[in-house]
Amino acid sequence: MKSGKRLLILNADDMGMSTGVTDGIARAYDEGLVTDISLIVSMPDSERAAKIAREKGYSVGVHLDLTRQKRERKVGRPLMGEEVPSLIDEEGFFHGSGEFRRRMLAGRINLGEIS
Repeated sequence: MKSGKRLLILNADDMGMSTGVTDGIARAYDEGLVTDISLIVSMPDSERAAKIAREKGYSVGVHLDLTRQKRERKVGRPLMGEEVPSLIDEEGFFHGSGEFRRRMLAGRINLGEIS
């Protein structure tokens, strides 16, 4: 039975994580293998990924990441750190996932900073 409705949405997550991930997701979208993309911001290739998605008219959502990734590559900093003090450490990076969970369970994460 054909209804004309999309029955399956295939999402490619983390566009912007790296050049390779961005290029692979763009190719998969261009070839019709995925129908939706999530762009992760503040990662090494996120600016280029956003430009590609905008130029090609991709269907894009945002992957919000509230924990630190790889500190040595200077990623994992919130774009508006001064507005989310409970989400960042003393160096301005997001907390690691374990620390984030501990703080969340202890009531030390301000949920208003997430919404």
